[in-house]
Amino acid sequence: YRNMIVSRIKEKGIEIQVTLKGDFGEQSHWAIADTGFSLGIALPLKDAVRLGLSPISVGHVVTADGKVHNVDILIGKVRLGDSNFGETTFIVIGDEILLGMAVLSPYRVCFHADKKEVTIEEKQSFNKDTHLSSLKRQLREIIPR
Repeated sequence: YRNMIVSRIKEKGIEIQVTLKGDFGEQSHWAIADTGFSLGIALPLKDAVRLGLSPISVGHVVTADGKVHNVDILIGKVRLGDSNFGETTFIVIGDEILLGMAVLSPYRVCFHADKKEVTIEEKQSFNKDTHLSSLKRQLREIIPR
């Protein structure tokens, strides 16, 4: 693999090792891959504070249980494997770190049930400009006007 991304299968699902970066430095974490989450990273308040992430806005998100939540929206950086840090949206919610589709979309994630393994590879066709446009559209959808 060109970019080795460490992952594991746990009871809660697929966990991927990520490095999160804010104004106070960077930290490595296990994040749960959440294909139903369209933004980048969801994380607890304590982790946002430790990283030095500052809110840029407040928005509304709907969780899997159908509840609407007001959340702080932050901008930070994330890295999977040895790739370069990429800017993404963070929201403060819950007590676990979730990795959403805004971060996962440049990757091909394959679950091998027979081996209980996951492989994650960067897509060759990934277009950074299209990805940034998608992030901007997602922010417009969750920030009230």
